[in-house]
Amino acid sequence: MQRYEVVALIREIWEAYDYFDTSDKNIDYHHERLEDFSFEAAMKNVKQHILTNPYPPKISHIRGTAGSTAMQSQTDSHASQVSKESAEAYFQQLDGFSAGAIKPPEAVRRTICELQSQPRDTHGA
Repeated sequence: MQRYEVVALIREIWEAYDYFDTSDKNIDYHHERLEDFSFEAAMKNVKQHILTNPYPPKISHIRGTAGSTAMQSQTDSHASQVSKESAEAYFQQLDGFSAGAIKPPEAVRRTICELQSQPRDTHGA
């Protein structure tokens, strides 16, 4: 972002919060922290902030979530990989359980089937 764009951003903030510092020092401060950020995205974030907040935006509000997109993308990718590995390990464990399982004795199986076929007492009597 160019310095003149930071000035436009500061003016937008000042119009909503007339006590906002518009000094050259504050413009320089914001420019140093926003020079790698898109003016369009910053202005969009400022306008949204003005609609929903009674206090002027900080740098983090001006940058919004777009300021951390690359870092979040790396975190999401790692979490997704860990999640896939965990799921695969869990399903392998389940397969191991069923491979080692034994069937119930025939008498127990018949009793369970009989109980399942009987109507349930839904009134608690």
